Amino acid sequence: MDQGNREKAVALGVLLPLGDDKYEVPSPAMLRAAEEAVSRGVTIGAALTVVERLRSNSDAMARAFVRLFLDELWKPVRDSDERDERWPEVVEALERLRPVASETVVSVFRQSLSAEMQSAFERELERQAKRSASAEAHATPMSTGTIEPPAAR
Repeated sequence: MDQGNREKAVALGVLLPLGDDKYEVPSPAMLRAAEEAVSRGVTIGAALTVVERLRSNSDAMARAFVRLFLDELWKPVRDSDERDERWPEVVEALERLRPVASETVVSVFRQSLSAEMQSAFERELERQAKRSASAEAHATPMSTGTIEPPAAR
């Protein structure tokens, strides 16, 4: 990995510098995903750019869930006379809802990714079909059974 990509990975929290040119990877799952993407031909720079965009979007999703938790779980307890007695209830609810939030994000993302992939490939197939149809329309069969280029007509 070149220095620019290494610095970007550190800035994104993908790598944590330990000193002596050694780094920790805080998310082994992300490392496995990156290795798979690179083995399929994705450049490290492109992968880091996507991580940067995902980080921004995931921060927004996290804020949405925190706001939901505060509004729906904490504020009613905070404003009650039983705040101290109900605090363990809030902590337990937050602990149980964290995985629910993660599952929700993954489910919504899977749906969005499937829809985006289908749409993108449909557009690409349409473009390919138009190119093929255009090439066929501009070609004229010659007596030898070969296709004559448009300029030679």
